[in-house]
Amino acid sequence: MKSPEFTIAANDATLAHAAAYGRIKQLRGDTKRLFERIVALDGKTSVRDGAHMVEEHFGKLVIFRDIDRLRGSRPRARWMALDATVDGGSDMVAILIGVDSYGWLVRDLSIRLAPHTVARLMQRTTKHSSLQRGADVLRHHILAVIPKATELPEGHTMTTATGAGALIWVPHKEGVRGVTWLGADTIVDRYIAKLCSEAADTRIAVHIEKTNEGAIWTRRSAEDVDGTMPMRLLLSG
Repeated sequence: MKSPEFTIAANDATLAHAAAYGRIKQLRGDTKRLFERIVALDGKTSVRDGAHMVEEHFGKLVIFRDIDRLRGSRPRARWMALDATVDGGSDMVAILIGVDSYGWLVRDLSIRLAPHTVARLMQRTTKHSSLQRGADVLRHHILAVIPKATELPEGHTMTTATGAGALIWVPHKEGVRGVTWLGADTIVDRYIAKLCSEAADTRIAVHIEKTNEGAIWTRRSAEDVDGTMPMRLLLSG
């Protein structure tokens, strides 16, 4: 049974953190049951049925979908989605899910979001406990970070900025971890505020810097909103 959703005041950090941890924990349990169901079906799932199961479970947590066909000799469907980690932590993680006539594929993309980041997003931007609403805001940030996720050197930070706000990333194991969210209306740093303002609703700015040494790489781009480039990059790796 899913918990009811609720609004969160911009000054209620305690409620936002409780909501973030609670929703992530609930998502972890729901995903566990989904994959237990898939395993129990023992390969007897059609691609069409598999697609329905994934879409029904993840909803707007799907960042990008690539569905060639659901019928025919070689049906195939793939999704990039936000999920909860299964390692006992409270992070969210971007995963790649695929189903075709040969079976299922699930791959951790090593792109994580700290629960604090999710809480700040709920508190400062969506003003709501729903992970689905947060995913709408995070979509472009996830797509933009993919090309650099495995290349961010230690001691560097990466900022992705849209009109809604900025996400700060740091190296983490084999990838990156989003450690905090800055809502556009509450950003104090003038440079980051400018990046958000210039990005608006259709563009995303990516800024990489080394601690105490200033920017080493800045890129402003109109990221392809359908995610084709990031998905091709993932599938080629």
